[in-house]
Amino acid sequence: MPFPVGLRGYMKQRTQWVLYIVLIIFTALVFYGIFNSGRPNSLFRVFIPDPAYDLTVTLGFGIVVAAAAISLFAGRTESPLKNILELNSEHVQNLRTQGLSEEEIAESFLKEIGSEKGFMHWIVKRRIIRHLSKMQT
Repeated sequence: MPFPVGLRGYMKQRTQWVLYIVLIIFTALVFYGIFNSGRPNSLFRVFIPDPAYDLTVTLGFGIVVAAAAISLFAGRTESPLKNILELNSEHVQNLRTQGLSEEEIAESFLKEIGSEKGFMHWIVKRRIIRHLSKMQT
Protein backbone atom coordinates (compact mmCIF):
# COMPACT_ATOMS: atom_id res chain seq x y z
CA MET A 1 0.00 0.00 0.00
CA PRO A 2 1.52 3.32 -0.99
CA PHE A 3 2.25 5.99 1.58
CA PRO A 4 0.46 9.17 0.46
CA VAL A 5 2.97 11.82 1.54
CA GLY A 6 6.52 11.76 0.15
CA LEU A 7 9.95 12.90 1.23
CA ARG A 8 9.65 16.60 0.31
CA GLY A 9 8.76 18.46 3.47
CA TYR A 10 11.62 20.70 4.50
CA MET A 11 12.40 23.15 1.77
CA LYS A 12 11.28 23.58 -1.80
CA GLN A 13 13.19 21.27 -4.08
CA ARG A 14 14.36 24.04 -6.42
CA THR A 15 15.79 25.98 -3.46
CA GLN A 16 17.60 22.87 -2.26
CA TRP A 17 19.13 22.28 -5.71
CA VAL A 18 20.30 25.89 -5.94
CA LEU A 19 21.90 25.68 -2.49
CA TYR A 20 23.60 22.37 -3.36
CA ILE A 21 25.01 23.92 -6.55
CA VAL A 22 26.21 27.00 -4.63
CA LEU A 23 27.77 24.70 -2.04
CA ILE A 24 29.63 22.67 -4.68
CA ILE A 25 30.87 25.68 -6.64
CA PHE A 26 32.07 27.64 -3.63
CA THR A 27 33.65 24.55 -2.03
CA ALA A 28 35.67 24.07 -5.22
CA LEU A 29 36.68 27.75 -5.10
CA VAL A 30 37.73 27.41 -1.46
CA PHE A 31 39.95 24.42 -2.26
CA TYR A 32 41.39 26.19 -5.27
CA GLY A 33 42.03 29.27 -3.14
CA ILE A 34 43.71 27.25 -0.40
CA PHE A 35 46.14 25.56 -2.77
CA ASN A 36 46.77 28.49 -5.10
CA SER A 37 46.82 31.47 -2.75
CA GLY A 38 49.49 34.01 -3.64
CA ARG A 39 50.51 32.45 -6.95
CA PRO A 40 51.03 34.99 -9.71
CA ASN A 41 49.48 32.72 -12.37
CA SER A 42 46.36 31.83 -10.35
CA LEU A 43 42.93 32.08 -11.95
CA PHE A 44 42.08 34.61 -9.24
CA ARG A 45 44.33 37.12 -11.07
CA VAL A 46 41.56 37.61 -13.62
CA PHE A 47 39.32 39.11 -10.92
CA ILE A 48 41.81 40.08 -8.19
CA PRO A 49 45.06 41.51 -9.59
CA ASP A 50 46.79 41.75 -6.19
CA PRO A 51 47.74 38.36 -4.65
CA ALA A 52 47.58 39.93 -1.17
CA TYR A 53 43.78 39.56 -1.19
CA ASP A 54 43.74 35.82 -1.99
CA LEU A 55 43.43 34.76 1.63
CA THR A 56 40.59 37.21 2.27
CA VAL A 57 38.71 36.03 -0.82
CA THR A 58 39.24 32.38 0.15
CA LEU A 59 37.90 33.07 3.64
CA GLY A 60 34.90 34.83 2.10
CA PHE A 61 34.19 31.80 -0.06
CA GLY A 62 34.50 29.65 3.06
CA ILE A 63 31.87 31.76 4.81
CA VAL A 64 29.52 31.33 1.84
CA VAL A 65 30.08 27.55 2.01
CA ALA A 66 29.34 27.53 5.74
CA ALA A 67 26.15 29.58 5.28
CA ALA A 68 24.90 27.32 2.47
CA ALA A 69 25.66 24.18 4.49
CA ILE A 70 23.92 25.55 7.58
CA SER A 71 20.84 26.55 5.62
CA LEU A 72 20.68 23.10 4.01
CA PHE A 73 21.34 20.89 7.00
CA ALA A 74 20.75 22.76 10.28
CA GLY A 75 16.97 22.83 10.03
CA ARG A 76 16.78 19.05 10.12
CA THR A 77 16.66 18.51 13.85
CA GLU A 78 14.17 15.66 13.60
CA SER A 79 14.49 12.46 11.69
CA PRO A 80 13.03 12.67 8.17
CA LEU A 81 11.62 9.18 8.74
CA LYS A 82 9.73 10.40 11.80
CA ASN A 83 8.31 13.35 9.90
CA ILE A 84 7.16 11.17 7.00
CA LEU A 85 5.58 8.66 9.36
CA GLU A 86 3.79 11.44 11.25
CA LEU A 87 2.52 12.92 7.98
CA ASN A 88 1.21 9.46 7.12
CA SER A 89 -0.15 8.69 10.59
CA GLU A 90 -3.68 8.17 9.28
CA HIS A 91 -2.41 5.59 6.78
CA VAL A 92 -0.34 3.91 9.52
CA GLN A 93 -3.45 3.72 11.74
CA ASN A 94 -5.38 2.15 8.85
CA LEU A 95 -2.65 -0.46 8.44
CA ARG A 96 -2.75 -1.17 12.18
CA THR A 97 -6.53 -1.62 12.11
CA GLN A 98 -6.03 -4.13 9.29
CA GLY A 99 -3.94 -6.15 11.73
CA LEU A 100 -0.47 -5.47 10.35
CA SER A 101 2.41 -5.54 12.81
CA GLU A 102 4.94 -2.73 13.13
CA GLU A 103 7.48 -4.84 11.28
CA GLU A 104 5.07 -5.37 8.38
CA ILE A 105 4.27 -1.65 8.28
CA ALA A 106 8.01 -0.87 8.27
CA GLU A 107 8.55 -3.33 5.41
CA SER A 108 5.69 -1.72 3.50
CA PHE A 109 7.24 1.72 4.01
CA LEU A 110 10.70 0.53 2.94
CA LYS A 111 9.25 -1.16 -0.13
CA GLU A 112 7.53 2.14 -1.02
CA ILE A 113 10.79 4.12 -0.85
CA GLY A 114 12.60 1.46 -2.87
CA SER A 115 14.88 0.02 -0.20
CA GLU A 116 16.47 -3.35 -0.89
CA LYS A 117 17.80 -5.89 1.56
CA GLY A 118 21.08 -5.11 3.23
CA PHE A 119 22.66 -3.46 6.23
CA MET A 120 21.20 0.02 5.64
CA HIS A 121 17.78 -1.55 5.05
CA TRP A 122 18.04 -3.24 8.44
CA ILE A 123 19.12 -0.02 10.20
CA VAL A 124 16.32 2.05 8.64
CA LYS A 125 13.80 -0.69 9.43
CA ARG A 126 14.82 -0.61 13.12
CA ARG A 127 14.44 3.18 13.19
CA ILE A 128 11.01 3.00 11.56
CA ILE A 129 9.87 0.38 14.06
CA ARG A 130 11.14 2.58 16.91
CA HIS A 131 9.24 5.60 15.56
CA LEU A 132 6.11 3.48 15.01
CA SER A 133 6.18 2.23 18.60
CA LYS A 134 6.36 5.85 19.83
CA MET A 135 3.45 6.83 17.56
CA GLN A 136 0.96 4.37 19.06
CA THR A 137 -2.19 6.06 20.27
